[in-house]
Amino acid sequence: MEGTERTAAEVAVDWLRKGFDAVREAGRRYISEAEERAAFDEYSQGVNRATAALVDVCNDKAAIAEALHEHWGVDLQEAEERV
Repeated sequence: MEGTERTAAEVAVDWLRKGFDAVREAGRRYISEAEERAAFDEYSQGVNRATAALVDVCNDKAAIAEALHEHWGVDLQEAEERV
């Protein structure tokens, strides 16, 4: 195994590199989760605004729930609860 032994410095560099890679991956996951939360929050706000606007112009709760279901992809039961 001559020539394949690594120095302490090489081992330390590899160890640090793995640590940096783990931190970078954790950062990517955190950013991805934050983006998903932000997108969901924006979607929820849009549904809330659409619901409020529809309620202002229409008294037919079933029609409003159907519109939310059809155009926003809201589950029909959830749409009925929102109205």
